[in-house]
Amino acid sequence: DKNAVYSKEIEVTPNPEDNAVENGRKLREAIDNATANTLITVEEGTYSFEDALVATKPVTIKGNGDVVLDFSEAKAPVEGDYNTSAALVI
Repeated sequence: DKNAVYSKEIEVTPNPEDNAVENGRKLREAIDNATANTLITVEEGTYSFEDALVATKPVTIKGNGDVVLDFSEAKAPVEGDYNTSAALVI
């Protein structure tokens, strides 16, 4: 939304030398460090996750370019304030 007002903005840029799992850790860290209503811009690259990615506060994740979020090896969340078998919970 062009008119949205965000409390904070974070950019996640993959290092070409990092593997996709390390890039996924960078995105997870950005979500963990975000405050409510943060815009997280994810730059082009592949981000792989070994565990579910859970945002416990409202955030916006925006891809810039060809962004792949790979959850093929992720374990689904099993506890918390959500009821799902999905690997991505936002």
